[in-house]
This record gives sequence, structure tokens and C-alpha cells, in this order.
Amino acid sequence: MGFLRRKREEPAAVPEWASFFSADEYAAFLDVVKAELGKGGAQYTIGDGFVRVAGTDGELGLSNLAQLAHVTERSAWPELVSSHFANLRASAGRDLDSLGGDFDAVRSVLRVRLLADESMGGMSLGDIGGSRSFAPGILMALVYDFPDSTASVPPNHVEGWPLEADAVWEIAIDNVRLEPQPRRQEVPAQGGMFTMTIDDSFYVATRALRLADELPPGTVDAVFAVPNRHMLLWHAIQDLSVVGATQGMMQVTSKAFLDGPGSISNQLYWWHDGTVVHLPVNTDGNRIAFMPPDDFVALLNTLAAP
Repeated sequence: MGFLRRKREEPAAVPEWASFFSADEYAAFLDVVKAELGKGGAQYTIGDGFVRVAGTDGELGLSNLAQLAHVTERSAWPELVSSHFANLRASAGRDLDSLGGDFDAVRSVLRVRLLADESMGGMSLGDIGGSRSFAPGILMALVYDFPDSTASVPPNHVEGWPLEADAVWEIAIDNVRLEPQPRRQEVPAQGGMFTMTIDDSFYVATRALRLADELPPGTVDAVFAVPNRHMLLWHAIQDLSVVGATQGMMQVTSKAFLDGPGSISNQLYWWHDGTVVHLPVNTDGNRIAFMPPDDFVALLNTLAAP
């Protein structure tokens, strides 16, 4: 009888970019994506974390969509996936050149998003026109913020506007203040405490570009992290309670980076009176190692006990 049984199809192997899925969840996710892409007979190819649809330019990423699905009931996946691709199609159908021809008309929809760079599994500096580096692991991208999606601002739009590029970026960063105020939560951690700022907005992490506005007045040094687009963590350095706070931040940052959506960086950063220094964190499975530079260690040696 055993020889007559139909061989059961093995679930698809789970790739690194979707490692939060079980094999069964990943296979189910792919089935929903394929069903949506196949509507109307469209031809498509699914690659490693992206999809190409015949007759369109470029690739459509799947990692953010997968992260959203991971925290959504499976019964809602078809609606989630359908909405995701509908937004991408709406964005692709906009006449950005016509829109970008009038700076006064687009001024209020300019924003800056923080994105993962190549070292964090994201894109390289040259992949996004007009992007800039913020810190190791993190890119800044100038975008148009639409109700249903965002779109990168082409460099030729900026060149045609009546302001210097730096002034345009300043306006876009300031416009983040137009977003709803994110929720703040104080998180205790091994004798220390850090602040977790979180919201559904795509621009919570962008507030790191104006970190002085978030910190207590007079703060000179702080540790911060931007694990994904919806989250900003920080601790104002005043005494050695920063050690416990840093340990807690590393744990939260590692998990939030994996979970997403919109993963940015699993690293920590030192804000020193407006400058940003990378505080390397090495994650190996469940082990997280902190490897601060000598200047940061020297700062810690000047601090008193809490």
C-alpha cells in the first residue's frame, strides 16, 4: 500500500530574507503572491526576495511584504498582498516628471526615509538616485510621500528646483514633523532604561536625523538605533546606566530588525553633539556581541555609577 501513495510535495526551503517564516508559512505566502500576480494572465518570475513582472521595468521587492504577512493573520494575506501590489502599480503609473516640475506643489509631500544599505541587505548608494549616506548601514532617500505609496525623487527634479539640494533635504527632513507624533515608551533594561519611539508611520526612524529634538535638553551624548522604519530607540548618556540600556537596546534592535517591516539596521550608533559614530554589533545566532570603538570606551570610563 505504501508504494501506491502519492509522494508528498516538500515545502519550499525558506531563504534568509524570509527566515522568520516556517517552511509551511513561506510556501503559503508564495502561493498567495503567485495567485495575485497571475490575475489576468500576467507572466512573472519570482527571484530571491523579488519578483519581475513581464512588461514592467525593474524588480518588486518581497521582503517588506513578507514581514507584514508574518505579523498578519494568514486569512488576511490575500487582501494584504493585493493591496501591496495595487499600491506599487499606482505609484508606477504616476507622471512624476509632470509632478516634479512645480516645486511649490510638491514641497509639502517631500520626505526623507531611512533605508538599509548594502551591508544590511538593502541597496547600494548608486541604486537610489539622489540618495545619501547617513551612517554605516543606513541610507537617506529623498521621496515623494503619497497617500498610498512613496516614490524616490529623481535627481533631475531637485536640479530643476529654485533651491540648493541641501535646502531641499532640510525641508524634507523638517516635513517629518507633519507626521503624527509617535508613541513613546520607557523600557527598563538591566539597571538602565531606554526610550522606544514607535508608530505605523514610515518616518519614525527618520526622526534620528533630528535626534536632538527627541533628547532631553542639554544632552551631549546618546546611543540610538533604527531597526526598522517604524521604530527609533535612544538613551541619553548621563551615567553608567548606559551599559544596561545598551544591552537592552541590542536585544530589541536585533529582533525588530528581523521582524520589520522596513528593516533598516541591526547596529547601534553613538550621537555625539550632532555627529554620528557607528557602535558595531555582531549578531551570531542567539549571541550578540558589542564592540564599541576606543573613543566610546573612553567616554564610559568618565561616567559615574547611576
